[in-house]
Amino acid sequence: VGFSLNSFTLWFHCCGAHGQVSKSWMIYLKHLTAADFLLCVNIPLRIIHYARSSFTIHLLYCSIGSPLLYLNIAASILFMGYIAANFAFIIFLLVLFSLVFFYYSTSRRVLQVQQAQLASPNSKILMKSRRNMLVLVSVFCFCFVPYHIVRIPCIILWGKCSVELYYVKEFAVLLSVSNICLDPLIYVFLCKEFRAQL
Repeated sequence: VGFSLNSFTLWFHCCGAHGQVSKSWMIYLKHLTAADFLLCVNIPLRIIHYARSSFTIHLLYCSIGSPLLYLNIAASILFMGYIAANFAFIIFLLVLFSLVFFYYSTSRRVLQVQQAQLASPNSKILMKSRRNMLVLVSVFCFCFVPYHIVRIPCIILWGKCSVELYYVKEFAVLLSVSNICLDPLIYVFLCKEFRAQL
């Protein structure tokens, strides 16, 4: 699923857009798509790494596969942080807290403005902004918060993790990798030009 969605998104950025999109955050979308696509290609290597005990596979995974996973996580976090900052024009130090705080405060402010202008044409735009912010925060929290929470005990118990904690960590990695399926959906919500290519 992630491979198909990201292949289409990559095609959109390379061939479908034809240079018509000049929004600065589209650069972040292109980089995020590239990172997601590389992660899609990398997932079979991770599966082989855990299925076989070959030193060559282990070396290949540790030198290429694992860094691609962390590159994708970092790119997704930076992208979502950039979008949040772009809406509020503020750069926060902690992306998680900034996304949650930003969504709450901005959503409340947008709701107040929206209630004051119920019959206004701007009301629909404000509602769309609230929806876009909710999508970003939801994807971020679903994909990345569990992974970073589970990493804390893994780091503290380095080398002494229980089997249960190992499986919880692997499940959290699976959730973080699920962003390769969810990121293209973000493009659908945020980019009118992308929706036009569908």
